[in-house]
Amino acid sequence: MQSPLQLIKFYLSQNLPTNAILTYTQLRREGIHHYHIIPLFLKACASLSLINHGKSLHAESIKSGVVSNVMIGTSLVSFYSKCDDLVDSRKLFDGMPERNVVSWNAMMEGYCRIGDMGSALMLFGGMPMMGTSVTWGQMIDGFARSGDIVSARRLFDEVPWEMKNVVVWTVMVDGYVRNGDMEAARRVFEEMPERNFFVWSSMIAGYCKKGDVKDAKGIFDRILVRNVVNWNALIAGYAQNGFCEEALETFRRMQIEGFEPDGVSVTSVLSACAQLGSLDSGKEIHDLIKSKGIKLNQFVSSGLVDIGFLKQGLEIFSKMTEKYGLIVGIKHYGCMVDLLGRAGMLEEAYNLITRMSMKPNDVIWGTLLGACKVHLNTEMAERVMKEIDAFHSHKCMVDDAQFVLLSNIYAASDRWEKAEKMREMMVKNGVQKIRGCSSISLGCTKFSFMPLLT
Repeated sequence: MQSPLQLIKFYLSQNLPTNAILTYTQLRREGIHHYHIIPLFLKACASLSLINHGKSLHAESIKSGVVSNVMIGTSLVSFYSKCDDLVDSRKLFDGMPERNVVSWNAMMEGYCRIGDMGSALMLFGGMPMMGTSVTWGQMIDGFARSGDIVSARRLFDEVPWEMKNVVVWTVMVDGYVRNGDMEAARRVFEEMPERNFFVWSSMIAGYCKKGDVKDAKGIFDRILVRNVVNWNALIAGYAQNGFCEEALETFRRMQIEGFEPDGVSVTSVLSACAQLGSLDSGKEIHDLIKSKGIKLNQFVSSGLVDIGFLKQGLEIFSKMTEKYGLIVGIKHYGCMVDLLGRAGMLEEAYNLITRMSMKPNDVIWGTLLGACKVHLNTEMAERVMKEIDAFHSHKCMVDDAQFVLLSNIYAASDRWEKAEKMREMMVKNGVQKIRGCSSISLGCTKFSFMPLLT
């Protein structure tokens, strides 16, 4: 049987911070309180941004006198840093009677996270003890994330040889990838004395982001010992670049070679199924999710809603918050608007938008406008255009695609006068109508259709 400490550690390792907090709360009710558990509780609070919970524990730590313990003090510095409260974090750090390398790293990490590399560099230069590879790595990563790849490389070149391990090399490669410089990333990558799975995946993702799936596949083929993260990087890259058949084939090959798909795998392959319009493949993936017990996180939920299952999609959407405790974001709403729109439930889609917990953007309204075209609903289209006009009240026009959509809706509904007026506005404002391409898969054959310009 696991001890309370082991149980909380397990929950944190499984990314279940809420369970960790509930376990801690139960322990407190039973009168169990040990300072070794405090850092774990603070870590859980930080991951959920529960600043008030952490502050309460901070106050208790002061009263009990354990705040002077270097481990507790460092955990509090890290907690406030991860909650972006750098003022309280720095006050704690400056007041610590004893600090170690982890304390300095926690404070520098906070500055790096918000992009304050000046403060991070001052701390780095003022460390009374030699840092570790983690220290160098987070500073290099901080500069790269802030877009200062020159400073990141300069720091990388200054890393003492005994500290320049595979993690530091990986951070530098990933920094170049993050900033879109795949040539520099490739040079450092080829110089690496050894490579970990993350750097292989970073290179694959970097090439895919550039649209270079050929080089991405070349990197993947060089991996001698692969893991699921490497497979996921290639599958996602194929799906993102429209190579949907390749994404599905790679997904199948991954399983043949003995790798179990996870939430990332199925999210990418569901996107590929949606792009292909392959409902049968989508159903197979859905069955796989259920049979394998793959966790239904927000990304998998979005992917399933994108298959086109109206009933299942509505059920998943309604359960996201109630059953799974997930935060519904604007992309989830976009999926639902698209799903309802395709089913012709335009009024329901409009009502959903008006009840959104955040302000709808023009992508959301554009999705509903597209559904209005499919179902030739000019009344709803005009309501949507009024919303779009209000959204762009500071501009004199809406965008090109929305002009084209509304014009086509009027024309298809035989409202030629309004359609012609819209076309005149399009010409006046230099709006060009660009052809789109549609595709559908029947069995193993894919058919593409390019309509003529009208």
